[in-house]
Amino acid sequence: MTNPLVEWDKYPNFSEGEFICGDTDECCMQPAFIEVLQKIRQIYGRPMIISSGYRSIIHPKERHKSKAGEHSLGLAADILCHGVDALALIHIAQDMLVKRIGVSQKGDLNSRYVHLGIGNRFGLFSEAIWSY
Repeated sequence: MTNPLVEWDKYPNFSEGEFICGDTDECCMQPAFIEVLQKIRQIYGRPMIISSGYRSIIHPKERHKSKAGEHSLGLAADILCHGVDALALIHIAQDMLVKRIGVSQKGDLNSRYVHLGIGNRFGLFSEAIWSY
């Protein structure tokens, strides 16, 4: 099941397939988030590999939560990056008024990521920066 509100051809650096839930094959990303992500990508100037986009409420990382998370609302994504690339991405996201940023920079270089979310813009989550 996909979100017909997202016109993927408007976002040249992303495709729906990058955001599909690995457990349900659903993709219910919100256009407002994809719009912000595309603007960040244009400034960032290099590929942004999505490690986690949409996650159904039955996804293992979502099902234990007491309320729907940003991923299950289509308002967040995790971008694989580390070191100076992660720092650059964080700075750009902050300049784009992204107020929910999670940083995971431990372990294997290929599994480090930055979570970007805009759930606070909809009054669903508070502004926060955190590390995993």
